[in-house]
Amino acid sequence: MKKLFFLFAFLSANILLFAEPIASEYCGEVMSSGNTQAAFTWETTDQGAIVITISETLGGALDATHFRGNGINIDKIKVGELREDAANYFTLACGGAPTITLTPKTGVTLDYGTKIYVTNQIIEYATSKDGNAWPTLTFEYTYGGQCLMTPELTTISLTAPSSFAKIGEGVTLTVTTLDQLNRPIDAQVNLSVEPADAGTITGNVYTPLKAKAATITATSGTLSKSIVLYGVPSDNLALNKPCAAGYEPGNQDEISSKANDGNINTQWVTYADQPAAVEWWYVDLGAKYQIAAVDVLWGDPTSTSYIVQVRDNAPTETEAADDNAWTTIATLNDITINSEQFISCGEATLGRYVRIHSLAKSANFFRMKEVRVFGTEWTGSDDTEAPVMVSATVEEVYSSSVVLAVSATDNNQVITKYHVVETAAGMDSKYIPADGKITIDGLTPGTSYNFVVTAIDGNNNESANSITVPVQTPARALVPNTPAPVPAWPANQVKSLYSDAYPFAPASLNSYNEGWWNNPKMTIEDVEGDHYLHYDLYRAGMIGCMFSEISVATMEKIHIDVWASKAGTITFRPIIDGDPDALNNIRKTLVLEAEKWNSFDIDMSEFGEHNWMKLFQFSIENYEAGGLVGEHISVDNLYFYRTTPLVDNDAPTNVQASMVSAGFFNAVLAVSAEDNSGVVAYEVKNGETVLASGGGASGATVNINVQGLLPNTSYNLSVFAKDDNGNEADPVVVPVQTASSPAPAPTPDFTNRETVNIFCDLLDNAPGINIGGWGQTTQASLAQLAEGDNVWFCTNFNYLGWELQNHVNASGMEKLHVDFYTLSMNSIQLTPISTGPKEGIYPVILTPNTWVSVDVPLSAYAAAGIDWSDIFQMKFMEANPAGSELFIDNVYFYKEVGEGIEQVTDRVESHKVLINGVLYIERNGVRYTTAGQMVK
Repeated sequence: MKKLFFLFAFLSANILLFAEPIASEYCGEVMSSGNTQAAFTWETTDQGAIVITISETLGGALDATHFRGNGINIDKIKVGELREDAANYFTLACGGAPTITLTPKTGVTLDYGTKIYVTNQIIEYATSKDGNAWPTLTFEYTYGGQCLMTPELTTISLTAPSSFAKIGEGVTLTVTTLDQLNRPIDAQVNLSVEPADAGTITGNVYTPLKAKAATITATSGTLSKSIVLYGVPSDNLALNKPCAAGYEPGNQDEISSKANDGNINTQWVTYADQPAAVEWWYVDLGAKYQIAAVDVLWGDPTSTSYIVQVRDNAPTETEAADDNAWTTIATLNDITINSEQFISCGEATLGRYVRIHSLAKSANFFRMKEVRVFGTEWTGSDDTEAPVMVSATVEEVYSSSVVLAVSATDNNQVITKYHVVETAAGMDSKYIPADGKITIDGLTPGTSYNFVVTAIDGNNNESANSITVPVQTPARALVPNTPAPVPAWPANQVKSLYSDAYPFAPASLNSYNEGWWNNPKMTIEDVEGDHYLHYDLYRAGMIGCMFSEISVATMEKIHIDVWASKAGTITFRPIIDGDPDALNNIRKTLVLEAEKWNSFDIDMSEFGEHNWMKLFQFSIENYEAGGLVGEHISVDNLYFYRTTPLVDNDAPTNVQASMVSAGFFNAVLAVSAEDNSGVVAYEVKNGETVLASGGGASGATVNINVQGLLPNTSYNLSVFAKDDNGNEADPVVVPVQTASSPAPAPTPDFTNRETVNIFCDLLDNAPGINIGGWGQTTQASLAQLAEGDNVWFCTNFNYLGWELQNHVNASGMEKLHVDFYTLSMNSIQLTPISTGPKEGIYPVILTPNTWVSVDVPLSAYAAAGIDWSDIFQMKFMEANPAGSELFIDNVYFYKEVGEGIEQVTDRVESHKVLINGVLYIERNGVRYTTAGQMVK
């Protein structure tokens, strides 16, 4: 016997449930609901039967006053009958004690996950003797088809004792693997570390080797789980050490010492719009340390930009507030709320005092939860021997900055910084080198400099000798003078949007600039044969690219190279079709250095969970905030890539497709398939013509809307499934029958009328229509009814905005004509709009399932002051949006005029024709209204 114990407690309408999961090889799950007060024991036998035993109640022995119900009486407990669906699979037996047994019928086989509701009222139990409260217990049994289900790995979890791990000391990682019933399952799991030099993994033990962040990933098949561990050389040196701040709040729970008390639930808080000048904090470590790392944890709101600084000696009151009295070891920007930054400092960072200075914040205050400092105590001697400068040369030079390559020697100390002076320019700064290089910013284009460089060791001994480096900054550059870095990833691991190194991945390209808000001037340029996109940011806005949908779901990272004529920030945003979070979550701020190629490799996981099967745009925006208006940027090598090849020769399996619904011009298909790559792409074809595409995760059902169908037509649509490596399964054919559309709209009567056309097949000079981006839920497209009648067809209608490609002059016209056909709407508001804008509203009563022709006197809009000589938009709005379907046809202005046949017949030999009851004049193959106006 395998046992499962449930305890139910009746408290008003609440349920308290305590359950030990079933551990049955027959994969049954007993679930329950109700509000009762008794204890029940559930058992599953080796044959898969369920045995229910009802124990003593919490209120005393069982008796007839406690229970009621219809059915068989089992020792004063009333039991109902099995529901019809359950009776197909189980037999019910009522024994003594009292017990109830449900036994699977012989030969019954169910798929895993099938839910069988056994009864509506197996047991009825009263909580009082007054007969007024009769709660009901129900349950369901998920039966595993003779329970021959194969356990499959569905969940991997990876944990470590702490997020900080001592360098050189092994940390035991715990990996848990669960099957589809959340039961432990043996699975082959591989552990990896990135970057590779951060540490090593032996078995399930990770040993950090450096003071840096490492991502540990547990992988089994297509499933993976990652955690971040920080390698540190010591315990937290800052814990409960003396600290000071430029601002102390009156609330003692939020003072500066809360930022290093070891409790992440407390914090130092600044309030009342304090200026950035006072929003600094520092800690005295008590001794000089070789600082390996600083970890800063922020709250909500947060500092969005801050610097980390060190110094050896205790600062005076003035020095405590002066950035220049400290040595900056890190500058961090684009900080998000409730985030953590782990800053690796390198071997040459020495200091006793560590300072955090916030330069910007997300609100009028911020919360700094915890600052941790890690390092080893400095054991160097207090020698007075100065280092010796060896070399200083120009590595790179730009119009506003220069990179110097520097080196020095010291017999017993580490060179910690270099002192650079330029007397004529008034510069006097100390720089910590990165890889033997120092960067000097803020230079003037087209200017000569003489930088005098000396070296400083860990005891602040400065070299007696110096090296003078002459530099001539060039005039300010507006375009790159060197190619972007050449990509190194193999083409089979890349999907490219723009790069000379790779083929363009999408099937078609709209433009790298077309249709974007306040789009700047864009040209394609090249340097040394390498082509790039160059943008003149003469005003604020965005730049971007539109292309046919592509799947990048199996990719891992996004790469982009950006060159800017001035330092600043931009926001990069890949855009996914139909993703509700795309406008908010898929954004990345990129900080640009001036006049150089800035290369970025962005983990796609930073953007959260999205359906990367339908990427169709990217944009670069918000450059006004980054100070780049009037500047120039260039973009190259924009591509998605994997760090390892995707080896996959297996086509998707278990392809399923069925029709969900069919309209007049479309059908919605539900499709699914399974693939070892984790994603599946779909194409829907009519013969050889591709009508629609989509994609989703392996095993997930995806709805695909197939457009462009004809009304009242039978189709056999083929659904093709393929993986990201191009392996394609055999198609599945789905029969589709579209709905019968309405009859064509009434033929307009142009007898003795002069017209100005907006949308009508029979009239010339239609202005062309764009759908306005006005936030409507309406989906509108051109469609064709019988007899070649073109109409606008709208689904999910709430309102529709037309933007006329050419403004229309309707001055002198008397009425506005429109034909409407709806399935369920009762009214609509008809609104012409002139520049200004000036618009009026005219309510129209509609009759569902019939064409309603409307002729609105323009005088009805008199109060709106519409300029009829300059109509540039039309709007249709439902008073009570209901998501209905709507057809719109024959939209034109007109006025009544006298008999106009003579105007035609006097000039050219003509003849009269009667078409669908309307009289026209034809001459030389051209058709005119009786008012003399040419028609198609």
